[in-house]
Amino acid sequence: MLAVAWHIPNMLHPDYAALVIVGKLLTAGKTALLNERLLHTSKVTELYAEAYLCRDMGTFEFFAQLATEVSFGEVEEIFQHAVAELHEGKISRDQMEIVKNNILKDIYKSATTPSSLATRLGDGFINTNDLAFQIKAIDRFEQVSVEDIRRAVETYILAAKSTTIRLTPARR
Repeated sequence: MLAVAWHIPNMLHPDYAALVIVGKLLTAGKTALLNERLLHTSKVTELYAEAYLCRDMGTFEFFAQLATEVSFGEVEEIFQHAVAELHEGKISRDQMEIVKNNILKDIYKSATTPSSLATRLGDGFINTNDLAFQIKAIDRFEQVSVEDIRRAVETYILAAKSTTIRLTPARR
């Protein structure tokens, strides 16, 4: 198993929405960069990249469960290459729209039942002291540009320190 984490700002920071979208561009959906390069090629069996944000500092996390005989270095190189592509702005309009639409769909879907709406509003209030935070976040997601993605990747991933954990199963 490979896990890498970077410190990122909290949910109230202007880069919040861009960091969420970075994670989705990497691993959410069939055409996500790392899904195509790692999951669909059977180099990993499980994969995610996600911005975990709250009232205090958050983390951007990359996790991969490696397939047998695949090296950590190989997976890390593929991850770094995908992140470099985001930093270079190699993101199609369609990729951005798909990710944004999926995020918005999740937000809107959470308003379909009272319990899921309460959870979303409550989480927003607990983390930001703003009951309407999740509603306001809709506009923030819609406004994210390729340049915002580039800046977030450079600031919080490429130019930042990370913590890496590599776990290898014991040989019997």
